[in-house]
Amino acid sequence: MNFLAGGRRKGIALLLLAGLALLAWETIDPGQVRWVVMLILGGFALRVVLATGSRDKADTRYDREERPQ
Repeated sequence: MNFLAGGRRKGIALLLLAGLALLAWETIDPGQVRWVVMLILGGFALRVVLATGSRDKADTRYDREERPQ
């Protein structure tokens, strides 16, 4: 998936989270539930921003090939 590598992939994720936040803000009545939803979406956005963008630097278990034994 080189076409969605790095910053572009992160930008798409942040745009989707912003869209969800806008929909939640418009549809949920004001109160504690709305703020809880915003905190959860904000936590996801923070996780996206802090995640490493390059697969070369971060070797995750999803990038490794399964090796049969």
